[in-house]
Amino acid sequence: MLKEWEHIKSGTIGDTIVDFLEEHDTPQTIKVITDHVLVHYPETNEKSIRTIMYNDTRKRFSRFGRGCFGLSNKTYPAGIKPTTNISDSLFNERLADLERFLSQNWHFPFSASTDQNETSLYRWWRLQRMHFDKLEEKQKDEIERIKDQYTDLDTDKRAYEWNSKYNMLINFVSNNQRMPSSDSKGLEKMLHDWHNKTKNYFKTNRLNDEQRKKYLKFEKLAKKGN
Repeated sequence: MLKEWEHIKSGTIGDTIVDFLEEHDTPQTIKVITDHVLVHYPETNEKSIRTIMYNDTRKRFSRFGRGCFGLSNKTYPAGIKPTTNISDSLFNERLADLERFLSQNWHFPFSASTDQNETSLYRWWRLQRMHFDKLEEKQKDEIERIKDQYTDLDTDKRAYEWNSKYNMLINFVSNNQRMPSSDSKGLEKMLHDWHNKTKNYFKTNRLNDEQRKKYLKFEKLAKKGN
């Protein structure tokens, strides 16, 4: 009975993509593939479909040209050949996503985030470093480049939040030529309380070496302002 209903599929999404590509003599764009899959699996999306093709353990899919996918074991007309290894393509796309994230957020992706794209990037970046020895040489070079080029960006959420508040405090003092007031409200009150907390942490040796240096640098700046 299910076979009589065209929109019902009993196999996996990967199987549906294979069936669809078998019907065409040329590779298809990711949009066309997605539109077809959504008819049968409306709960999925283009990103998931890409991931399924990239991570297919049976390696049934290949990339042809920009944004087109076909079957690895299918013979296409002369001149239509795979442009890149599909695993290379996934690596390059995720690397581009990571660099875009770094340039927009000025920190590495955090594991604890309400943004699913950020946590996904965090897992991918973590896996590349964990399995660094298994990467191809050109992929290793790219990982090392990212680490060197963005070495000053925070990788820990707590460090990022500490540095953000530190920079906000410096900007406040520079712009107002005074310290935040204790009887203030909003941002100024937050900066006042954070400064007192940081001063207490400094006295009780609860700051790391970098934070201690920054704290001392700020106190010198504050004294000059006064």
